[in-house]
Amino acid sequence: YEKKFWKEIKSIKEKLKLWINYKRQEKCFKSASGIIFISKYAKKFVTNELEIADIPNKVVHHGVSSLFITKKKENFKSQNRINRNFKFIYVSTVHVYKNQWNVIEAIWKLRKSGIKISLTLVGPIIYPPSGIKLYTKMKEKDPDGKFIKYIPEVPHEKLPKYYSSHDAVIYASSCENMPNILIESMASGLPIACSDKEPMPEFLKTGGYYFDADSIDSIMQAVIKLLKDKNPTKKTNQNIAEVEKLKWVETSKKTFRN
Repeated sequence: YEKKFWKEIKSIKEKLKLWINYKRQEKCFKSASGIIFISKYAKKFVTNELEIADIPNKVVHHGVSSLFITKKKENFKSQNRINRNFKFIYVSTVHVYKNQWNVIEAIWKLRKSGIKISLTLVGPIIYPPSGIKLYTKMKEKDPDGKFIKYIPEVPHEKLPKYYSSHDAVIYASSCENMPNILIESMASGLPIACSDKEPMPEFLKTGGYYFDADSIDSIMQAVIKLLKDKNPTKKTNQNIAEVEKLKWVETSKKTFRN
């Protein structure tokens, strides 16, 4: 539905697939007796795009696995984050709107300025040209693999261990319906530097350090703000509390109730 991203996709086959799915969903929505959206942003965007506001609808969020929900409320206040090797993780598939290359550029510039920082990227390539763009940027900025690590595949149930071995999360997607990865990141109890594009703020609210994912400087400033925050525990505890409302047992009840 966010067709501005279609222009960034050069593959005719990929664009055709998007168009077919768009038309199929349009037909499905218009013939439905009711619709459940999984974010307020999706409801607003799709109802405006397809003119289906007269069809009864509800917003019911997806849930998050209990595997990701931590009870640990670590006190980050005592950590000297700006002067030690601080490890960020970005979990996401690789596509035109995921912006891993911008994150790499920002991390590289922060290291050039003297900040000790590293990045782990986790997630499969689902659009090959974006994969090429990712590998090209990695080779350009970190040819020896000193501070950028890319892991294409991690079983979902093992992701919590990856979060727990890092210090913070970066989430730079600029096109989502409901960002489940962001919800899982919130559940991890780690501080989060996040894209300011909706619907991310709908879920993260005031619990993140926001940036424009198209701006290298904006990403850098958000990361610096996170590193300099003397008490990010307030945000991380807030995020854990928000995620408690999104357990599958509750969201599934709401889904079937509607």
